[in-house]
Amino acid sequence: MDSGKENMRVMLINPSVSPIEIYGKYRRLGAVIPPLGLCYIAAVLEKNGYRVRILDANALRLSKAEILEYIRQFTPGLVGIYSATMSFYNAQNIAQAVKKLDPRIKTVLGGPHISAMPHESMQEGFFDFGAIGEGEYTALQLIEALENSGNLSKVDGLIRYEGDVIANAPRQPIKDLDSLPFPARHLLPPLDIYKPKAIMYKKLPSTQIFTSRGCPYQCVFCQNPFGRRVRYHSPEYVVSEIEHLTKDYGIRDIVINDDTFTVNKERVHEICDLIDRRNIDIKWSCNVRVDCVDLPLLKRMKGAGCWLIMPGLESGNDGILKTLKKGITVEQGRNVCRWARQVGLWIKPSFIIGNPLETENSIEDTIEFAVSLKTHYPSFALMTPLPGAELWETAEQYGVFDRSDLAKLTPSQNACFVPYGLCADYLIRKQKEAFRRCYLNLGMIIRHLKGISSFEDVRKMSHAAMAIVH
Repeated sequence: MDSGKENMRVMLINPSVSPIEIYGKYRRLGAVIPPLGLCYIAAVLEKNGYRVRILDANALRLSKAEILEYIRQFTPGLVGIYSATMSFYNAQNIAQAVKKLDPRIKTVLGGPHISAMPHESMQEGFFDFGAIGEGEYTALQLIEALENSGNLSKVDGLIRYEGDVIANAPRQPIKDLDSLPFPARHLLPPLDIYKPKAIMYKKLPSTQIFTSRGCPYQCVFCQNPFGRRVRYHSPEYVVSEIEHLTKDYGIRDIVINDDTFTVNKERVHEICDLIDRRNIDIKWSCNVRVDCVDLPLLKRMKGAGCWLIMPGLESGNDGILKTLKKGITVEQGRNVCRWARQVGLWIKPSFIIGNPLETENSIEDTIEFAVSLKTHYPSFALMTPLPGAELWETAEQYGVFDRSDLAKLTPSQNACFVPYGLCADYLIRKQKEAFRRCYLNLGMIIRHLKGISSFEDVRKMSHAAMAIVH
């Protein structure tokens, strides 16, 4: 681009969301994580000559007035705002305030919520534009069109408000993820301002990465904003990013946030081989599906620094798993947890209470299953249908679903979906009971005491214990 002229300035905002809003009674276990989606967009814009600022209002705990002051000082021509479903109202409020500050500033909404509900997100006119799906090149082409009075209808993946909602052709997924620069973490506050979940790290400082996009599975509760086809960063790209984080940011622990890191087992072996070959001292954890791992893979992962796996088990009842279209069995979950214990990996399985067709007996199956697995950090969410998930459309077939307040769609604390035959108070009581029965028993206490190897282990254990006792 022409470096002799001042290109449009761009500010990307991650709205503030209170830990109480997200985690409620479990806020002591909560996390504040870097907005990597914004970092990818910023990296592409910087690569193309634009001056970009990321304002992580969530990490900095900024008020709306403070956000506006940052905008006033930076004088952007375009403000992009990220929004998950529960933060959508916050994003709307920021966009409305930006227009009052300076009507000439163009506002763009991005993130999973608008990808799931594009027309509904735009129809009130708070935003000039929305980016559906992957936003890196939609943002770049939008800015180029605005600067050059180009044809906005040619920007794939764009939805716009011009008195009415107009949607352009969809943007095709990025085929070569390695063509993306590393996320622009240098535009964030110091990484030590971010807080991983109290139990989700082995060493500090810790951060997150993505090594793939997309998930091929059909779980009825999942938004899956990147689609069914999985696209991968190459092992070389992944390990180079890990090396970059260790050398340039002093990172000692990484959470791999892919929907399912182990879908391609051969690729995981290659990543582990590269970590060893480059002598990278790093601890890491990842999500796994129990039908996509085996004992040899878990051994290899452990040898390359993996310390924790996070299998999505969801239920201890095979009938409920079928209803969820999870595609796994209770026995597969039991086997993977046994293998992980055998090789010395810690385990953070996730379960859901209040599923479609759930009964008191099936909830008891799940709690008994969770206790029997002898894991380390089991979690219990309340079923929360989200826009874009199959269950968002079909929830009323199975129960009562309160979708009137998007901010309350938080699986940690609100029973917004209640299966027929049960009640919200019962689900919340069983969620608390599940945590108590799993954590406040002698076997769990002994497992954690045996795992203490540093003062940091003691500190995070005490935080987790206080949250559970509460």
